[in-house]
Amino acid sequence: MEILSLVGIILGILFFIFCCFRGIQLFLSALLASLIIILFSGMPVLDTLTGIWSESVGGFITNYILVIVAGCLYGQTMVDGKGSRCMTVVFAGFIRKSKKNQKFIAVLFVPAIYMLLTYVGVSGFVIVFTVLYTARDLYQELNIPWRFYCYGGACSVISCILPGSLQLTNIQLSEMFGTSLTAAPLLGGIGFAAFIVVFLLLVKRDIRQAERTGETFMDTGSAFANPDIGKDTGEEELPNALLALISMAAVTICAMLFHVLIGMLAGILLNLIFFRKYITKPKETLAAGVNASFGPSLNGATAVGLSGLIAAVPGFSIITNALSSLPALCAGPLLIALVSFLTTAPQGALSAFGPQILSSMGAAGFSPVVTHRLLTAATLSSVGPQATGVVNTTTLAKIPYRKAVAVYLRMSLIPGLAAVLVMILAIQFGIDS
Repeated sequence: MEILSLVGIILGILFFIFCCFRGIQLFLSALLASLIIILFSGMPVLDTLTGIWSESVGGFITNYILVIVAGCLYGQTMVDGKGSRCMTVVFAGFIRKSKKNQKFIAVLFVPAIYMLLTYVGVSGFVIVFTVLYTARDLYQELNIPWRFYCYGGACSVISCILPGSLQLTNIQLSEMFGTSLTAAPLLGGIGFAAFIVVFLLLVKRDIRQAERTGETFMDTGSAFANPDIGKDTGEEELPNALLALISMAAVTICAMLFHVLIGMLAGILLNLIFFRKYITKPKETLAAGVNASFGPSLNGATAVGLSGLIAAVPGFSIITNALSSLPALCAGPLLIALVSFLTTAPQGALSAFGPQILSSMGAAGFSPVVTHRLLTAATLSSVGPQATGVVNTTTLAKIPYRKAVAVYLRMSLIPGLAAVLVMILAIQFGIDS
């Protein structure tokens, strides 16, 4: 039965990925994939769906619905108030003044904005709307391959490794393990540095290769090109970028000192005050923010349900038993990375296996803060080809899907793996803070 159940897991995940490739709604994809796994595992369908699956889904919503809604409200007030837009325009202006390494600096514009905004908890579904058009104009003007836009989403997964990150995975581990959002800051800094070094080397390589082959913006960006590039379209009225920075700083500080919800509420209030000139219909802005939270909440919860189901079926014990032969320091991150990749839901992986990994790591002599920070890096694999963020971004940016997926996988998995390995080495050398 275990072998048949493992086959069901593989088929269910492959079906889930296929559905995502075909653009089928994530809730339905996860539900149908779950049915395949349940049937192959010989479990009662209705009891399992209303039991294990629904409990996992409901647990995620109970624990994180307020955080998701607050994050979407904050993001919406930043967008409607033009707070995010003013930062991207200022940054792009500095890049255009640069004379050396202009393409390299310009390519890093999108990853920098993604990492900054994801660090303070803004959803990638919001970020793409704030950065997309400024990045397009900048890339088109400098004739940079448009597929490089995907660097942003690919590297944003690592922002949760930084101490104090308001990414949901960091918050989840903090609440699950009873640790601080800033747990093991030195270890997190080391992992982040390793990621950035490898990421920058890959960017340099990609730019050189594109120049050698003569690749231009139009090769992957013709469907999204701006016909007005080079024309005088007038000055766009924007707020002071300093106000946006103050808002984000307030969110971060309040979340670290008090609670993430307090931080988000403080940021929302400041945005409504700072950007009141641009938020002309605050009721509509707030309503749009709440409505925007429904999709991420439901999609995230159903992916958690799929992860919880995988953890409960007999076939998964084959995988966990195989991983148990590895040292705890390697087995835990590998398990989270594997499930995160299969389901593109690190929150689900952590919910299902976090307590088990904490116990095994503790038995091996590693503290909760070390386990916390190491597992944030282990979620590096969540940007898979079936990830909703990948599908959403490539659709909006009109980037050929296969070209985009290659960028996402290379720029998240290779630097992410380097970060995890360097952190494991650092722990072995006694760095546990």
